[in-house]
Amino acid sequence: MAPVDPDLSNSNFKPLAVHYAQTTLIGILIAIISATISKAHRTLPPSQHTRSQDGVHKSRSMLFAGLAAISAAILSYLALAARYDSYITWAQQVDVAVPNTLWDGWYAQGENGMRLQLGRWWSDVDFTKQVDEAVVDSSAALWWTQQQLMGTLVWSIYVGIEGQRRNMSSIVIAAFVLLARLSGLSVAQNLFNIAIIFTAVPLPQSSKKDPLWTPHPLIYLVSGGAALLMAGSIPYTRTGQSAIAIYRMVYYAAPLMLALMPSVVPKRLGMQHSNFHTLRTSQTKIFYVLGGLSLFFHLKQGLISILDNTPTAHKQRHNYVWNMHKDVEVTLFSQTHVAIGRVLEMLNSDPVVGVIAWDVLLSALTACVWAFDRSTNLDGILKCSIFPWHSSASEKEAPQINGREVSEAPNDTIEVKPRRRPGRPKKNTPAANASAIDENANLRRSTRHRRTTSQMTEQTDPDYVPSAAAKAQVDGNMHEDDHNGEDLVGDSESAALGWGLFVLGGLGLQQAGVLGSECCA
Repeated sequence: MAPVDPDLSNSNFKPLAVHYAQTTLIGILIAIISATISKAHRTLPPSQHTRSQDGVHKSRSMLFAGLAAISAAILSYLALAARYDSYITWAQQVDVAVPNTLWDGWYAQGENGMRLQLGRWWSDVDFTKQVDEAVVDSSAALWWTQQQLMGTLVWSIYVGIEGQRRNMSSIVIAAFVLLARLSGLSVAQNLFNIAIIFTAVPLPQSSKKDPLWTPHPLIYLVSGGAALLMAGSIPYTRTGQSAIAIYRMVYYAAPLMLALMPSVVPKRLGMQHSNFHTLRTSQTKIFYVLGGLSLFFHLKQGLISILDNTPTAHKQRHNYVWNMHKDVEVTLFSQTHVAIGRVLEMLNSDPVVGVIAWDVLLSALTACVWAFDRSTNLDGILKCSIFPWHSSASEKEAPQINGREVSEAPNDTIEVKPRRRPGRPKKNTPAANASAIDENANLRRSTRHRRTTSQMTEQTDPDYVPSAAAKAQVDGNMHEDDHNGEDLVGDSESAALGWGLFVLGGLGLQQAGVLGSECCA
C-alpha cells in the first residue's frame, strides 16, 4: 500500500472553506436585506420624500448602520479569537510549533514555523461541538446563553409581525433571522430597525392575506412558550448530548419558525380582526406572557449562577513573616460581589462565551437606542413586560354625551349694549363715532363683480371613500409619523426604562417590553 502524503491530511482547504462559506452566506443575506431597504426607500410616497423627511431618515439610518458595523466588528474579532484560542490549545497538547513564538515559532524555525496546521486541528478538534459545549458548560456561561436565546425568540416574533404588516416577503424575513444566527442578534436587529424606518408605508407587494388577519395568539403562546421551556431546561441536561441538541434546536429552528408563522399558518387557524385596535390588543398578550417566562428563567438561572460562583464563608489570610495563617470570615456582601464578578468576567475570560455575552449587551443597547429614537410609550413598555394590567391615562375615555365629547364650560356672559336715546347724538362720543362709521360703511360700494347664480351652483365631487385594505394599511401605520424626537425627556425615560428591564429581567424581558410596545402601539 502506497504511503499517504502527509500534506493531504494537513490541508488547510477544509477549515478555510468552511470559514469563507459562512462569510459568503452572511454577505448574501446582507445583500438581500440591503436590496429590500433600497426598494422601500425608492417606493416611499411624496409625503415621506420631503427634504426634512429625507434628512431625518438619513440620520436615523446612519445611526443604526453605525451600531450594526460596531457590533459586527466586535463579534467578528471575538469569533476569530475563539478559533485562535482553540488552535493554540490544541497545538500545545500535541506539541506542534506555534507561529510567532520565541523559541519554537517563526523566530527560531524560519519559514517552516509560519505554516499553520489547520487541517490537523480541524480533524482532531470538532470546533462546532467545542463551542456548543462551552456555552452550556458552566452556570455563568449558561446565564448569558439563555438571555441570548430568549431575546432572539421574542425578537423573531416581532420580526414576523412587523414583516407581515409591511408586506415583506418570507425570504426577507428569513434572511433577518438567519443573519441573527450567523453573525449576531445585534447586527440583524440594527438592520431590521433600518428596514422599519424606510417602510413607514407598506411595500407595494400583493399579499395573499388581509392586513387585519393574524395567527391566533394561542399559537404564538404555545410555540414560543415551548421554545422558552426548552431553553430553560438546558441546565438540567447539560451533562449529556441532549443539552447540545436542545441548544441547537432553540438556536436555529425555533426563531425561524416563530418569524415565519404569519406566512405558514393557514387562514383557518388565524383571527380576522375588525380594526387595528383589537389586533394590537391581542398581540399584547403574546409579549407579556413570553416576557414573564423570560423573567422567571432569568432570575432562576441568575440565582444558580451566583450560588455556584460564591466563595466559601471562610478564607485564610496568609502571613509569611510570622508564619501565621488565620481564618477570616467573609461577609455576605463580599461573597455576593465576588460571585457577580465571576459571572460578568465571562465577557473577557472566554472568547467563545464572550461572543454571546457581548451580543447580549449590544442587543440591549440597540433596544434602548430604538426606544429613544421611536419615543416608545412608557405605559406600553410596562404593559408588555411586567404590568399587563397597567393602563395609561390616554386610554381613559373622556365623558361623552350621544357619542360626542363634552366640551368645556360655555361662556355665560352676554354682551349688553347701552340703549340709544332719541335724537342726534352729541359729537365726540362713542355712539356718534360708531354711527358715523356705520353710515360710511353703508355708503361704500364694492367694486367686485358679483358671482352669478350659475357659477355658485357648481356640482361638487363625491366624497372619497377608501377601500378596506387601504384603510387598514393607513390605520396600521398612523404611528409612524408620531416619532419626531422633540420630547427628549420622555425619550430618555423610555431608554432608561428599557435598560432597567434588561438589568433586572434580562434581554428577553427587555425585548418583550420595548418591541412589544412598538408593535402594539
